[in-house]
Amino acid sequence: MRRVPRRPEGPGSPAGRRVVDRLQESLINPLDKIAFTLGMPPPGDALLETTGRRTGLPRVTPVCDGTDGDTF
Repeated sequence: MRRVPRRPEGPGSPAGRRVVDRLQESLINPLDKIAFTLGMPPPGDALLETTGRRTGLPRVTPVCDGTDGDTF
């Protein structure tokens, strides 16, 4: 049986995306929310508030680098 060498898992691979998603959820998003609470939002960032479909509860998610000229 011939073994196929594994490709390195980079940021574009499914495993790499999972790592980035976890990093965003556990570290980056909470820090971004704290920055907004303190009145020092990072440039180009905004908070997106949505309502849960089933629960009806508000959710706040940081959106980063959403500016294109003078529009978001």
